[in-house]
Amino acid sequence: MNQNKWSKEEIDILRESYSTLNREEIEEKLVNRSWHSIKCQASFYRIRRKQRMWKEEEVKVLRQHYPYESVDVLSELLPGRTSHAIELKAYYLRIRKAKPDKIRNEIIEI
Repeated sequence: MNQNKWSKEEIDILRESYSTLNREEIEEKLVNRSWHSIKCQASFYRIRRKQRMWKEEEVKVLRQHYPYESVDVLSELLPGRTSHAIELKAYYLRIRKAKPDKIRNEIIEI
């Protein structure tokens, strides 16, 4: 882990890329910095990540599959959404996991 002072070039890269690129792309540009260090530096300079709004189709998929599917499956159905984002959106929409009896009954009916 690099504990050296950030260079002007690194800070410029951070300012240009932190709000628009994904984590992997940012880490490729700032090879000598940990993700923790990058987040701390961004916080220090008050640089925020751009949040992507949920599309109506994504919410529909979430409502349809969240009660019955794992978050891992939902992450595949909703590319670009982290498991944390999926859980948080379900919480705000008050979508709950189905009870095991309900899942079992629906499987039998199919």
